[in-house]
Amino acid sequence: MAPIIVATDFSPAALNALNYAADLALVISAPIVLLNVYQVPVSMNEDPMVLISVEDLADNSRNMLASLKQKIDHITSGKVDVVTESRLGEVDEEIASACAGHLPLLVIIGTTGHSGVEGGLFGSTALSVIGELKCPVLAVPRGVEYGKGIHTIGLAWDFTKNDQALPVEPIRKLVNTLKAHLQLLHVQTDLDDKPADTHPALLQSLASLNPAYHHIKHTDEAEGVSTFAEEHNFDLLITVPRKHGFFESLFRKSSTKDLVRSSHLPVLFVHE
Repeated sequence: MAPIIVATDFSPAALNALNYAADLALVISAPIVLLNVYQVPVSMNEDPMVLISVEDLADNSRNMLASLKQKIDHITSGKVDVVTESRLGEVDEEIASACAGHLPLLVIIGTTGHSGVEGGLFGSTALSVIGELKCPVLAVPRGVEYGKGIHTIGLAWDFTKNDQALPVEPIRKLVNTLKAHLQLLHVQTDLDDKPADTHPALLQSLASLNPAYHHIKHTDEAEGVSTFAEEHNFDLLITVPRKHGFFESLFRKSSTKDLVRSSHLPVLFVHE
């Protein structure tokens, strides 16, 4: 089984995401790569100076990772293989490098959910990670627990067009791995228009998953998706960050940020 990379800055949101990852890893028998990326802090005075040595930063990172590993070993009774990695550099670049080396099933990060993304790793850098990484990224809101598992997954997409950009294989792999039921969500923002027909070829590409289809009318894509998902007790949302098509405003109107902030559910970003 491919590993799960859990990126952490040791914040409460990151700890919550790690707990979620540990429960998930236990269910699907996946190892965890616990990753911390640290940077050298510099004073903002006229004469910039390093506030702490690189050696001290590295030691602190490794020690905190070791402590977290010990906790995960304890709560999983040693049934989840956990390795730690401490890296110096830019967060998004180092996570991308880790993905290239480990070829993970997904990367898990933490967010504060409805109140917005947390500072540090889980602030603007988290949005950069979501936008740039090629592997799937799961954003887990603070306070959300794995609980009884992932049984119902919503996939947000424009199902009225025969768009070849939908990453069918990664989505099929994730849904099958999680043994979940897939719900297809299309949001129509023009409330006056008649609903467009779904494209048969697009639905056929996902037919092996036996999904249900839902047409949602809402003026805002992100809010429409998250509201529907919460009302119908979904456990996870999947969306595809892209520059054109459904959620085409993603990089202009921060739809990714809106979806992360408006959703109380974990959101999995799978790239086309």
